[in-house]
Amino acid sequence: MAFSLAISRRKLFFAVQSCSLFLLVVYLTITFNRLRSASHPVPGAHHVGFSATDNGRAGDGPGAPKDNWVPPSQAKHFADASRLLPSILDPSNTWIDRMTCPAMNETRYGYLRADPDSGKHEYVFALNIREAADLTPRLLGSIIEAITFLGPKHCALSIVEGNSHDGTLEVLRLLAGPLAKLGVAYWLVSSPLDPSAGDRIKKLAILRALAIEPVTGTLPPKLRDAETNDKEGRIHPPQPHTYWNLPRDPLTNTTLTDLRASLSPTATVFFINDVAACTEDFLELAHQRRHQSADMVCAMDWAHNGETYTSADPIFFYDVWIARTMSGNIFFDIDPSYGSWEKATDLFPHDPLSRARMAAGLPFQVFACWNGAIAFGAAPLANHEMGFRASRKLECEQGEAQLFCKDLWLTGHGKIAVVPSVNLQYTDARGRQTKMQKGYVSEFVRGERGHREPAVGGEESLDLSDLISWKGPPEKVMCMPTFGDQTWRAWDENSVDSDLDV
Repeated sequence: MAFSLAISRRKLFFAVQSCSLFLLVVYLTITFNRLRSASHPVPGAHHVGFSATDNGRAGDGPGAPKDNWVPPSQAKHFADASRLLPSILDPSNTWIDRMTCPAMNETRYGYLRADPDSGKHEYVFALNIREAADLTPRLLGSIIEAITFLGPKHCALSIVEGNSHDGTLEVLRLLAGPLAKLGVAYWLVSSPLDPSAGDRIKKLAILRALAIEPVTGTLPPKLRDAETNDKEGRIHPPQPHTYWNLPRDPLTNTTLTDLRASLSPTATVFFINDVAACTEDFLELAHQRRHQSADMVCAMDWAHNGETYTSADPIFFYDVWIARTMSGNIFFDIDPSYGSWEKATDLFPHDPLSRARMAAGLPFQVFACWNGAIAFGAAPLANHEMGFRASRKLECEQGEAQLFCKDLWLTGHGKIAVVPSVNLQYTDARGRQTKMQKGYVSEFVRGERGHREPAVGGEESLDLSDLISWKGPPEKVMCMPTFGDQTWRAWDENSVDSDLDV
C-alpha cells in the first residue's frame, strides 16, 4: 500500500513537472514570435519606435481617432502592418522579400539634394493607392529612401488610400510617427470613392486632386461637391474623406493644411501609381526633368500576358489608352475591328524618331503620357492654372491623365517626355522580370543597356543627341474612348470651361 502510494506521488510529481515545462516552452515560443513579428532584428536595421496599437499621428485631422485604441476588426491588420515597417524604413532590411534595387548613384544625383538653408519644400510625392500592402516594402521603401537622400525637411508625402481590405491603410497610418521623426510633412487621406462603380474618370480626377491638395491648397469646389453615378445610373451625393493625418510644421509645431507658403517655385511633384519601383527610378525622373528643362517626364510601364510567365515571355507597354506620340498617335497599333493587342511589342511603328531614341535609352518628347510614374513642375497646380478633371461636353472622352497633359499644353507647359530607362511593373515579382528584360536605370547610365541607331536620310535625320529638341503640339490627336472607337480630333478641341475645371 505504502509502496503503491509512493509510486503514485512520484507519477504526479513528474506529471506536474512535465506540464510546467510544457507551459514554459509555449510561453517562450509565443513571446519570441511576437517580438520577431513586431520587429525582426536584422543587423544594421533602422528601428523606429512603434507598436501595433500606435496610430503614429503627427497631428490630428478631421475624423482622426482621438486615442490609440484599435478596433478588433483592424487589430490583425495593425499587427501585420508592424511587420512591414522595418523593411519600409530601412533599405538594407531583407526580412520581407522584395524586388532587388541597386545602390543610389550619389555622384549623378547629388545635385538634386535640397539646399538645407532654403526653408522650402522642393519635392512632393503623391500617390493614390488601394489593396497594395504587399507592395509597400518596395514602393514606400524606395520613396522614403529617396526622401532621406533629397532632404526629409524639404520633402512632402501625400497619399490617398481607398477601399483597401488588406491592411494598406494600417501600414500607412503606422508610417506617420517615423516620418514625423524624420521631419517629413505627411498627409494621409482615406476615401470611399470607388471608380469601378460608375463615373470612373470623374472619381479618378477627384482622387488625384485629393492627392495633390497640399500643393493646390484646396480641393476645387467643383470637384469637392461633385455628384457621382454608380453603374446603374443612380446619383450619389459627395462622399466624405477621412484625414487620418495632418502634419505639423517642424519649426512652429503648428498643423499644416497645405504647402503653398513653403513650396519652392521650382518644386517637383512625383505622382506615382502602385508600382514596384527603385529609388533610382524617382531620382532619374527628377534628373531628366531638370536636365531636359522639361515640364513633365514619365516612366515606361509594362504588363505581362497571363497569370504565369517566364523571363523569356514578352512584356507589353501598358498605358496605351493615355499615351500619345508627337504625331498624336497611340504607342502601338490596335485594330479597332476587334481591339487586339497582338502588335503591342511593335512600339512606335509610325514614329521612327521615338523608336530610335527609345532603343538608345534616350528621353523622347510625347504629347501625353503617365506610364506608372511622372515628375512635373508644381507651379501650374500651385498657381491654379490647371488641375485634374473629366472630359467636357463635346470633348473626346479620355482619361484624366491624358486631359492633364492636354491642359499642360494649353497653359504653355507642353515640354513632356518619356524616360525609357525607368521601367516599372505593378507587382514585385513582375517588377523583377521587367527589370531583367528592360533594364535598371543604372545599367543605362553605365552604357550596359540601349544602343544607338545611326541617323538616316530623308526629310529629317534621326536626332540621337542627349537633349530633346522640343516641338509644338500635333494638329490632331487620336481620340480612343475604347480600343474599338478611334477617330482623329483637334488636339485643343473645346478648350473652354468645364464642370470640373479648377
